[in-house]
Amino acid sequence: MRIAVIGAGLMGPAIASDCIECTEVEQVLLIDIDEDRLDATARKLGNPEKLEVLVGDVRDRQKMISALKGCDVACIALPRWLNVEAIWDAIEAGVSAIDLSGPPRRDWISIDKATKEAGVTIMPGCGVEPGLTDLLAAYGMDMLDRVEAVEIWCGGIPQDPKSPLDYKIVFGGRYLPLRPGMVKVIENGEVKEVKRYTHAGFIEFEGIDKTLECFYDGFPEALYEVEKFKEVKRCSEKTVRYPGYSEKVRFLDECGLLSREPIEFEGRKIIPFEVFSRIIYPKVKLEEG
Repeated sequence: MRIAVIGAGLMGPAIASDCIECTEVEQVLLIDIDEDRLDATARKLGNPEKLEVLVGDVRDRQKMISALKGCDVACIALPRWLNVEAIWDAIEAGVSAIDLSGPPRRDWISIDKATKEAGVTIMPGCGVEPGLTDLLAAYGMDMLDRVEAVEIWCGGIPQDPKSPLDYKIVFGGRYLPLRPGMVKVIENGEVKEVKRYTHAGFIEFEGIDKTLECFYDGFPEALYEVEKFKEVKRCSEKTVRYPGYSEKVRFLDECGLLSREPIEFEGRKIIPFEVFSRIIYPKVKLEEG
């Protein structure tokens, strides 16, 4: 079996490593736009007989189609703003794919139609969130006769929290997952909107000696496809972080540092979030080990 892994950031190399270890996989093709990152990943993974690397941009449709043809399946490990391009690459190459993040709901119908016409399968949302959150919630609902509420808590936090955010980037490349705005919850059977990063209480987990905080972060739209979800009176998903995180994010947002809108600065246009991300990255990147 020949498997393509698209993306050599934080998730892709782990997938490639598992595939290399699998005896049923004969060849792993790792694709990324960054040649230096590919070379570093290849050296770390080893096994040059089984691992092939290719510098490629998912927006270069023809090059990607050519690369994917001959693969049995593709694993897409890209940020949400880029993964849809890889999905279409796979469809047009006639290759089934697993996507960690998943396309926006507005694209579901067009992608579903295209996959059926191409005779391939796309499995979206196979990471943690979306992914485990959706699957576990749907599995739990399926085990019950009647469902009144679905509440999800999800979060990846460092064992050794450090200032300024007590958080490390574990997905999405070089950007913190900071997206101010409104998110959906269900209360009394009605869909409502609340501000993301609204403090939603504290929670404790066995094995973690600190009380953690959580904030509203919407809920998986894929649950709409579950029949019993129609009966739900209350639903929310809350992201878990160390205490103080949501307050810090709200402060950054109020300062305008999370804005994606360009502003003028000394005769040139800059995007506040891009500048902020460049400054804070050394403090929040995941260290080796």
